[in-house]
Amino acid sequence: PVRSTRMLMLINHDHNILLERRPPAGIWGGLWGFPEPGDELPLEHWVQERLGLTVKPLEDWPVVRHTFSHFHLDITPVLAVVNDDDSRIMDDAGRLWYELESNDELGFAAPVEKLINRLFTWQNNRAADEQNRTVCKTG
Repeated sequence: PVRSTRMLMLINHDHNILLERRPPAGIWGGLWGFPEPGDELPLEHWVQERLGLTVKPLEDWPVVRHTFSHFHLDITPVLAVVNDDDSRIMDDAGRLWYELESNDELGFAAPVEKLINRLFTWQNNRAADEQNRTVCKTG
């Protein structure tokens, strides 16, 4: 069987990503991962209701399939940027802002770790593009 979920890759103005600790029971129990907004509400509404933030969705990334012994999980990563100050979400026992450049080993599920690595590459490419535009304008 195949199950599916969306994972919200939320980036703040400091280029940190929001991670949540998964419940102790269930798949990836106790590991850190991206919030999973489900499909019942539009992304912007879910983020407003659950996190009190407004976001700018950037894009859905290609589906990532993770295979367990008894089912496949298709993950749709959704990249979004916080529109306002993230001070309303404070780090606590169940949620934190994680620096992409960090080497902290928090404990991630394999697909989450892959997505964090892709985000790191995306962020570096974006920074390089911005730097090239600046050089072209001034050069």
